Amino acid sequence: MLSLASCSSGSGGASQCKGGAACTPANVCHVGIQTCQGGALVCSDTSSGVVDGIACGSGQVCRAGACIAACVAGQSCTPAPAANPCKLYATACNALGTVTSCPAVQDRPDRTSCGTLLVCSAGSCVPSIRTVSGTFQTTYWPDDGTRTTLPSPPPNQQTAAAILVPDGTDAGYTSLPIALDGNQGFSIEDVPAGPYFLQLDTEIFPLCPGCPTGFERAISTLLIELRADSPDLTSLSAARPDIVHSTSTNFVHLNVSGLAPWVAGDNVLTATSQGFAYGRLSPSPTPAAGATAAGGLWLEFNRGLPEASKGDVFYAYQRSATPVGAGSTAGRLGAASKYARITDLTLTPATTSFSVALTDTAPQTGAVRADFRYSQFAALASSVHPSAVPGTGAAIAVLAVPHSTAYPDLPSDFERTSLLLLTISSPPPATDFDYGTLHYGEFLDPLWKTYRVTVYAFDLRTTIYAGGPAGAATASFVSRTTPSSDPGPIVPVLGPPTQPRIAGRDAFAEQNSVGLQPTITWSAPTLGEATSYQVTIAGQTQPVIAGETRVLSAIVYSGRSFKVPPGFLKEGHAYSATITARSGPWDTFDHPPFLQGVPFHLADCSTGLFRP
Repeated sequence: MLSLASCSSGSGGASQCKGGAACTPANVCHVGIQTCQGGALVCSDTSSGVVDGIACGSGQVCRAGACIAACVAGQSCTPAPAANPCKLYATACNALGTVTSCPAVQDRPDRTSCGTLLVCSAGSCVPSIRTVSGTFQTTYWPDDGTRTTLPSPPPNQQTAAAILVPDGTDAGYTSLPIALDGNQGFSIEDVPAGPYFLQLDTEIFPLCPGCPTGFERAISTLLIELRADSPDLTSLSAARPDIVHSTSTNFVHLNVSGLAPWVAGDNVLTATSQGFAYGRLSPSPTPAAGATAAGGLWLEFNRGLPEASKGDVFYAYQRSATPVGAGSTAGRLGAASKYARITDLTLTPATTSFSVALTDTAPQTGAVRADFRYSQFAALASSVHPSAVPGTGAAIAVLAVPHSTAYPDLPSDFERTSLLLLTISSPPPATDFDYGTLHYGEFLDPLWKTYRVTVYAFDLRTTIYAGGPAGAATASFVSRTTPSSDPGPIVPVLGPPTQPRIAGRDAFAEQNSVGLQPTITWSAPTLGEATSYQVTIAGQTQPVIAGETRVLSAIVYSGRSFKVPPGFLKEGHAYSATITARSGPWDTFDHPPFLQGVPFHLADCSTGLFRP
């Protein structure tokens, strides 16, 4: 490119030319400088490159003195020297657009063929048939900090029934039964590579108004999506490995003295870490206002039997109630007040009653901020269900657990006690309310750790069971977070799944003739990022049929759809479903399914009734 500048005549008519200014030569990616040639300014190419990344044409940039095609990100590519057949690749660019790379961006779908008798699984090319094996076990972590891992039955009184392998057939799944050996282990051969569901069954007793006892025995099935050849099936407990569990069917009576003057809403709770005995008093009769003693049934959740000779520390404490808020923000705050730390209590299967005296007042040094941004929760109602409205059930709790709240060291769900509980008495307003800083008693040994739980509930003004009235169904948002000196306001962290569909139809609406094995689909939340989803289908037709599978729940990691397995839905029966978005930094595909931690967030959307 030639660049000329004006020249002037000096004395005697001689032309004067001054060079040295920057210019653009024919190669626009080189540095140019003006020089004088025959009295005229020309742009000379210095052969030095301009700064990389300067545009040199449409879709072109300079690099090392040459004009090249600019990098375009996101284009399919093949890396050198060879691609992993189980990965998808796409171009990526440096900041200047001058360098193109070809990284893996996504795993190919599981069970994609990658060779003879080979398929993709979790981004790796593996044999298409494998053996799946595992052992149910519990790691016991008592007060002295030692850990002992022993074989144990599946947690929470569940029964390991089978693994369900999606197979692309009309039935949708191949069911491979599990037979546990004496060490609570199993091994199943000839399992196709890729995801499968671990099936765990639990005996439940749902309400049955037309049944003689008002209840009926049924089954709740939990399916957990896994794909590992040898999944880690470890549970964690703060109990001693030699803890004795009560097998008695008799209730134990608990007498408590030394209470702060009783008011309506007070509770007495018990906790012992390695003694594995968490519970509460069910007073009978109800204590009179101002009473300082109470008695009644001890509702013990774990059936553990503390033993003084083993060093078990047993806590009994009062959670005293006070009113907070007013009108639609009115609620009740229960906070730990008086307590007893007992080191000489031993219970046996023959124990029918025992007594404790609350001798100490807990210092009110625990604190949690309760700035509830109700409006932000209420704004998500239409994503929960078109009929959803703020419901009764908003709450804030501070729970204490032994040892740790962090993944993977948070003990099981039945090993925690509530030092503070704020419950809102009526559906909260759509406006925000700050309850200020709430205080509670701190008295547990240092090995106990705390975390905060917040709950916001919705009521659904829709029919929830066949032939029944609208209302009473609930969906909720739940968040577990670690305490902080400045936790900020309580706001939704995760929204519910969106656009739920069943058999391709709007699942918010009541649907008939969806088939016996419909596929339920949904879209991602508009708030936050889900790490997994849980689909829970519940039978709504009465009466309950003895032994039927009444609830089917599946935890899904591989996508946003779930095909109902055969044998669950029945012609002529009605069902509803809740689809829960789950989010936690530790909640990854193939993490040990019985280990958990804080933080963790849940958000529900609910379907209308549907029938096969």
